[in-house]
Parts: sequence; C-alpha cells; structure tokens
Amino acid sequence: MYTVNMRVLIKLATFIIVFSVIFSFSTKRASASKGEFELENTVGGETRCYALSTLLSTAQYHVLVTCRNLIYPADENNSQYILWSRNAGDVVKLGSLAQGEVFFNTKTPFSQLFVTLEPNDKIKEPGNRTVMFGTVKDVPFLQGLSTPFPTQVVTSGETGKNTQVQNPSGTPEKTVPALTTREKLLIGLKRSSVIAGVALLGLIGLIFVITRSRG
Repeated sequence: MYTVNMRVLIKLATFIIVFSVIFSFSTKRASASKGEFELENTVGGETRCYALSTLLSTAQYHVLVTCRNLIYPADENNSQYILWSRNAGDVVKLGSLAQGEVFFNTKTPFSQLFVTLEPNDKIKEPGNRTVMFGTVKDVPFLQGLSTPFPTQVVTSGETGKNTQVQNPSGTPEKTVPALTTREKLLIGLKRSSVIAGVALLGLIGLIFVITRSRG
C-alpha cells in the first residue's frame, strides 16, 4: 500500500500557500503603475521631476514627465539624464529626459521611477549615479470619486432652450471612498487564502485518489 509522507505533504502545502500569497501581491503590484511620481533629488541638488502614468487602450503605459533645473552637462563625465522604471527588481530603460519635457510608452508594469546620470543616451543598464527617485502614488484629485454620469442636453420644444440633465434617474451620485493600505492588504490576503485553500484541497484530493488506487 502506498504511504503518504506527512512531512512531504506539509512542505507542499506550505509551498502552495507561500506561492499563492506572492502571486496575489505581485499581480496587485503589476497594476500599480497608474498614478503620479514625485522624483525627488537624492544628491542634495535642485533637479527634480514629476511624472504621470496612465494605461492606454493599447495595453501600454503612457508616462508624461516634466522636470525642473536640469543642468547640461551635469558634470565633466556625464551629459545625459536617463529615466528608468523598476518593478520587483526588473529595470527597464525609458529614455533620455532631454530638456525635461518628454513622454514615454512602455508595456512593462512598474512601481518606481529613477534617474541616473550617464555619459550618453546609448547606455543599456543604469550606472551607479542615481540623482532622482520616486515611487508611484495615487493622484489625490481623483481619489474617492465615482464614475461621472455624462451630461445630457435636452432641447425644449416650447421654449427652444437647452436644459442640462445630470442624472435621469433622479438619484444622487454616490462617492466611493478610496481603500486604505490596510484594507488593500486584507483584500490581498483574503484572495491569496482562497487560492491557497483551493490548491490545497486539490492536492489532498489527488493524494486520496492515488492512495485508493494503490490500496
């Protein structure tokens, strides 16, 4: 009769749970590219940038960047400010900041942006001279807002005047409050727990079938 090693079962169950949690939060992190970035100076200078990222219908992230106090050349060895994106250790080159008013498109999700000083814009990997850094944040102006109902213009046959109708149903718009970090964490844990539970039940069922078939 086939004997199930409980230690092996426990290790498999632990692996499934850990993998599910990591998968849940990595998926959430991948969708965190939409928002604003305040790239603050990391070397005590006045150079800084602001970036706004949004997801287009083409499945690309559109990143608009505006900077202040860029100095050319930055020093005798470096003449280019290069912008990079990073997510969980993966770094992608977006390109040169040029004169400080640029935009980029990328299909790779990211949660951080940083700027390095480089000798030219042909560099493939970032050097050690990071001068600006920022992490994605929600746009404050858009937090807690519901999707607006389109305004309809109705022309009165009697007066010929246009009347704006905001909501034909007559019910007031509801504002959806933004989730706090704690609430987002709890949601992520609940999702990962469900995934882990389903996977664990499937594993136990498989072992039960194998045990029965070899009994």
